[in-house]
Amino acid sequence: MGWTDDHLHQFIIRGQRYSEAREGALQFSTTITALTLSAFALREQEGFVYVYDLNAWWRHDIRVERRTLQQHPEGRPRCVAGFGACPPEDVGGLERYLEVREKWCAKIL
Repeated sequence: MGWTDDHLHQFIIRGQRYSEAREGALQFSTTITALTLSAFALREQEGFVYVYDLNAWWRHDIRVERRTLQQHPEGRPRCVAGFGACPPEDVGGLERYLEVREKWCAKIL
């Protein structure tokens, strides 16, 4: 995404919230550094949610398309669909991003 990991984020997997431990931040039952994605044994077509910047609430719905054997290095997770540019780090949420993007596009035309 190009973001710098400056903001709190969380994963919601099977209804359970996982986040990082930072002093003065909300604490969830398990920190994200304690588990790997493979620990969840997600099935094909099963999904989870990733939220970046708990104030702006950039929500990403992620789904397992296919599982491959670990012996293939090219089988690492990757984005297979999407469109548009990534919003800037501190643009202020979806509504503000859409306003700013509209102004940028108007300048180009």
